[in-house]
Amino acid sequence: MPKGLGGIIPTDWHIDGLTEVRLTSLAAGLADRLFRMKSIFHDEFNVFDRVLPNNSRPGGGRWWTGPYQPEIGFRAIVLIRARYELRGAPFRRFVDGVMAPALLAAGAQELRTHVFQPGGRFTQWTPDVLHDQPANRTYAGALIIGTKDRAAFDKLLGSASVQSTLPAQLRHCVAMHAYAVENTYPVILGGQRQPVTWN
Repeated sequence: MPKGLGGIIPTDWHIDGLTEVRLTSLAAGLADRLFRMKSIFHDEFNVFDRVLPNNSRPGGGRWWTGPYQPEIGFRAIVLIRARYELRGAPFRRFVDGVMAPALLAAGAQELRTHVFQPGGRFTQWTPDVLHDQPANRTYAGALIIGTKDRAAFDKLLGSASVQSTLPAQLRHCVAMHAYAVENTYPVILGGQRQPVTWN
């Protein structure tokens, strides 16, 4: 991480989990919202005090390495705060044109990128939980990176291709907050609901 880029996660703003939903079309998204996900939204207040939805517009989320891979041994999620003046198209080009190719060249076995559109709390409001997100803690995008193990992930970060992105990271980002993923629970794979055992 380049000097001057925020990497320390605020102790009072630690994220405990992330749900990733891939929609095949806007119509499918509306149907999911009205029917399949309705029970989830109405159950959130039983578990969470605050839910911060972030939506990608069509083309804003990309699955570079195909579908979810259960065999991946280590995953990390990097949440990115973009510089205000470089949000939108410049930030999208940074994520998809700079970071993604560098991570793939470095050996990422699993890679998904997301560029969020503003106004998530208005487009995906759910009842009885907080949706407030201070402007100074709003994320503009995310990288989901999977490798064989933690050692492979550390090697990936130190690779020449990723190190070459450091000037672009400093130019486009205010902060990059990396979370190691403890558990991943696929709910739907190939259109089929999966049995889930929560630990």
